[in-house]
Amino acid sequence: MVRVYNCLIIACVILLLMSCTGVGKVFHPTVACVNESPLQSGVVLTATLLSDTGVTMADKQDSLGERFSFLNQVHEDYSKQYSAQRVLLIAFVVVLVIVCVFLALSLRAYYIKHLLNVKLTLQKHRLLRQRDEMALQIEMAEQDRHRLEEEKDRLIEEKLLREEQLEPGDKFVLPELSHKTEEEYEEAIVRFQKKLTKVIESRMDDSELTVDMIGAEMNLSRVQLYRKCKAASGISPIELLRTIRLQKSHALLHETDMTVSEVAYTVGFSSPSYFAKCYKDQYGVNPSNDGASFSFACGRQVKGKKS
Repeated sequence: MVRVYNCLIIACVILLLMSCTGVGKVFHPTVACVNESPLQSGVVLTATLLSDTGVTMADKQDSLGERFSFLNQVHEDYSKQYSAQRVLLIAFVVVLVIVCVFLALSLRAYYIKHLLNVKLTLQKHRLLRQRDEMALQIEMAEQDRHRLEEEKDRLIEEKLLREEQLEPGDKFVLPELSHKTEEEYEEAIVRFQKKLTKVIESRMDDSELTVDMIGAEMNLSRVQLYRKCKAASGISPIELLRTIRLQKSHALLHETDMTVSEVAYTVGFSSPSYFAKCYKDQYGVNPSNDGASFSFACGRQVKGKKS
């Protein structure tokens, strides 16, 4: 636009000069070049060129305007595309951040889980080791208890035997029945055995039952009880008590579904392991492999194999 204005100003100046020189008529550029003077011809030619230049520049201006409009349109399209790409980029960054956070949390959770598993494994091994140590201690304590039980029974037997040897009287017969007939003697023996068995069975569940307690129930001293029991059954009161308990436990194992521990405590044994030892010595089989509960378990296994 500035160039066009400059061209117009130059044309006006030329026309003004022409009017000042007396040239005021209308002319044709070609005729002017032939008929006029060289100066006038140059001025006319210059005006013609300036006019053509103005027209050309106006066309260029229109072309530039179109290009400028096209560039504006391209710029707007690019701005829209840039905005869309920016939104996509922001969304991608947000998703990437979320994924990174999720991965970080997952790794942290996995690490914590791994630490907990390690701690639990160590604690499990420690507990298993403690359990094994406690089981070993319990087994050793049970063995010591067995020895103590056997030693106690042996000492009681020896004490009763010494007392029986020191006191006068017939060692092989009941003194008060020495003048009775053989039939009366046997009847008295049977009555004594029944009474003694009844007393023992009535207090069988008492693990603290002693020979003195049984003698008190029978109104007999320890030595008298030992002599009569030995004469009637051929065994000492301690052995008779253990035998009656084992017979009762044998019946309970075959007639009920009680466990070995329940049977042991029911018949007066303070230790299931000691009961198992005495039972095996008496019947030649472990109590866990004898009785109704063992037969039921074997039956279930057989049925399971058949099915």
